[in-house]
Order: sequence, then structure tokens, then C-alpha cells
Amino acid sequence: MSMHLREEEINAIADLRGRPVDSRETSRHLDECPECRQNVAVIAAVMTAAGELRQPIVPARDLWPSVSGRTVYTRSIRGPWLYTIIFSVLVIAGTSTWLERTRPWERVRTSVEEAVAPVASDAELASILITLRGDASDAGKRVELARMAPAVFRGRNLPLREEFFATVSTIRSDGERRALLLKLMPYSNEIAVAAAMIDAVTPMQSTSGAADVLIGLAENSAITTNELRVRYLRVADGWESKEDGRRARAALPGN
Repeated sequence: MSMHLREEEINAIADLRGRPVDSRETSRHLDECPECRQNVAVIAAVMTAAGELRQPIVPARDLWPSVSGRTVYTRSIRGPWLYTIIFSVLVIAGTSTWLERTRPWERVRTSVEEAVAPVASDAELASILITLRGDASDAGKRVELARMAPAVFRGRNLPLREEFFATVSTIRSDGERRALLLKLMPYSNEIAVAAAMIDAVTPMQSTSGAADVLIGLAENSAITTNELRVRYLRVADGWESKEDGRRARAALPGN
């Protein structure tokens, strides 16, 4: 199966909630395609979050008396229609309040994108990284690399980290690369990681996106040596956009 799964197939697999897939061909495709695995994970997470939704919050006071006192049609509304309108007003008000307070779509997105990669050996992680450099989409690479980061940076395996950033360099989309590098900020307190992140923004065409990453490094106090400082300023000073260069330089302490 060379093509990606259709939308209805992804929905059906997500609805299985972890049970085995009937089709051997589909199962094999999922094993080989990180983009389809990610799509299934997103839909499954949405389904799970929807099943956990709490009951709507009922407003503290009855809104209907104030509404009915202002309408000329109050006396003409009787019977089931009256109760339907009251119920609708309460449900809409309660649901809107709950959505604004809880923002479940952000919870689903965060749980999917920031999920920790399964426990795997360094050799397995290296194999996955090599596979990702193939035909995976930039968005798929960004999601998988973000999931793998905790496992890659949990130890001091320098060759594995080099493999990781070699895969980062294959992300052609500046937007996807920026999003991934910003997620790696918690690991940038190590000199080697901060240096690799500076190298990763150097080829970016979007100087505004590259500036966001450099500013993140500066604000995270990752620029701890003179060598890193020189690298940082060399990148910022090389941009055609003087405004982005100014933003990056201004964020660097002592500059």
C-alpha cells in the first residue's frame, strides 16, 4: 500500500481504540507510515477527549425572566415551545462558558503533539530517525521528532543527537522547523544542543522564524559561552531583515 490511508479508513481505525486492525495490509502500512499513524493518533485523541467532556455549566441565575420581560411576544409563547426556548438559552450559555474556560481543543492538541515517545533503545531510535529522512512530510517529521526528543536527550549519546539534528536539517518548511526548534528549548541548556539549534536556523529563509528561535535561546539563558554568543550574533547579523536582526540582538543579555 503506497498511498496514504483515506479519511474514512483513518476514522475507522481510530474508533478501534487500540484494538487490532482487521486488514493486514492496512496494519503494515501503519507500521511503515508515520504520517498516517499521527493522523490516527489525532482522531483517537479527539474521540477520547469528547468522551470525557463534562456536563455543561448551568448559569447561576435563570436568564429567562429578564428576557421574557423585554419581548412583546411573551404572552403568545405557551406550551412546549416555551420550555424549548428556555432550555436552548440555558444550554447555549452553559456550553459557551464551559468551552471558553476549558478550551478542550487545546488540550487535545497538546496531548498529541507533546506525547512522550515510547521507551526504545538508542539503536531503535537511530533506525527511526533514518526512516524519517525518507518520504515523511515536514509536518510528520516535526511531530515524530518532538515525540522522540525526550528519549533522545535523556542520555549522553552524542552520535544519536547528531542523527536527530541531521533529520531536523531535512525539514524544508521554515514554519515546521521553527515549531520543532521552539519545542526543543527545554533541552537547550546544554552547550552542544544550543549550538546545534543555532546551526539549524542558519539556512532558514524566514528570518522572522529564525529570530524567534534565537530569541527563545537567549531568553532560556542557553547562550552560556563566548563561542555560542559569537555564533548567535553571526547568524543575526547576516540577515537582510535588519528588524529581525535587531530583535535577536536585543534579546541577548549584555548586548
